[in-house]
Amino acid sequence: MGATMRILFVDDEQNILNALERSMRGEPWELAFESGAIEALRRLETETFDIIVTDMAMPGISGASLLNKVKSLYPDMKRIILSGHAERSLEIESSETAHKWLDKPCESQYLIQVLREFGS
Repeated sequence: MGATMRILFVDDEQNILNALERSMRGEPWELAFESGAIEALRRLETETFDIIVTDMAMPGISGASLLNKVKSLYPDMKRIILSGHAERSLEIESSETAHKWLDKPCESQYLIQVLREFGS
């Protein structure tokens, strides 16, 4: 990965994106935030990211579908699910497309630790 890690966060709840942005302050990463899978896919057409962190349950295209597309189009991008919908079937279904599943709420320090591990 490059000198500065680039991370794309995707969640349909703006307050979650705002909280993620606040919790990542001070980290040496370039962060981007999108409110849905369609917006994220559009952004990925023109920008490169090292890691994508997405919610599972979103209107339109689900997090699982988003990660399937990301895996196909950008296989080197690390894929993390950060979701409050911890249904076992969804976790198993996404196991082939996600590198890591984190449950909401997630301690910001733990998320930062995971991101650091994926970035090294």
